[in-house]
Amino acid sequence: MKKSFMVFMVMVFLLWCSGISLAAYDMFLGTITKIDGKNITIKAENGDEKIVKGSARGLAVGDKVTVKNGKIVKGVEVKERKGDNDPPPEPPKGKLKAKDR
Repeated sequence: MKKSFMVFMVMVFLLWCSGISLAAYDMFLGTITKIDGKNITIKAENGDEKIVKGSARGLAVGDKVTVKNGKIVKGVEVKERKGDNDPPPEPPKGKLKAKDR
């Protein structure tokens, strides 16, 4: 009985932790289509719409925005990992010595 209860508690804890980690990385990119008081409607390129509650100060219909954890940031933030788009290294010029091969 104790063992099954402990297994159950561990499962509940793991599910709870996974829900927290997924909620922490909520991000939405799109264009503002409607501002109605504190309700801001944002449409993504794939057609999904999301209504976010927040201040529309400094925002206008047509602005591209990023929503991170429920906060609206003007402009689209796309961060690339370092090295993803780096060009390949150039081969050495001149003749290679035996130790360089």
